[in-house]
Amino acid sequence: MAGPDDHGGTPPVASLDANLSARLELLESTGVVRPEVAAQAALAATWIEELGRFRLDAASGSFLVTHLAMALERSATQEELEPIEVPEADRARMEPAFEVADALLGRLEAAGWSLPAYERTMIALHLTTAWNAAALSRAEGRDVP
Repeated sequence: MAGPDDHGGTPPVASLDANLSARLELLESTGVVRPEVAAQAALAATWIEELGRFRLDAASGSFLVTHLAMALERSATQEELEPIEVPEADRARMEPAFEVADALLGRLEAAGWSLPAYERTMIALHLTTAWNAAALSRAEGRDVP
C-alpha cells in the first residue's frame, strides 16, 4: 500500500514549529505534496519529537521535514528512487537516531504508509543532523528542550 486509503488528511498539528508548518504549507500550496502528505509529515514530525525527546525547529528540522514530506509523496505516487550509496550510512546505523527512524517508520506503516528500506537510512541521517543541531542550540543557551 503506497499511502493511506482515506485521503481525508490529518488535522493540523498545533505543536509543530511555525517555520516547519510554513515549510509544509508551501510544499502543499505549490503542489509539490498533496494535502494528506503535508498533514502526515506534520504528524510524523511530532512523533519524531516524542520518540527522540527533542524539539524540532527550523534550524534542526527543515531538511528532515522536507525529506519526510517528499518520501511520503513518493510513497503516495508509488515513485521509487534508485537507492544511493551513502558513506555515512554505517555510522548512522550506530546512532540513536536510527532507532528513532525505525520507530517512526513503524508508526508510518501502522498509519498505512509504505516507505522503502533505504529511506530508514536517509531519515536517520537527517535525524542525526537534527539531533546534533538541537544539542548545539541547548549548549548555546537557545530555548530548545
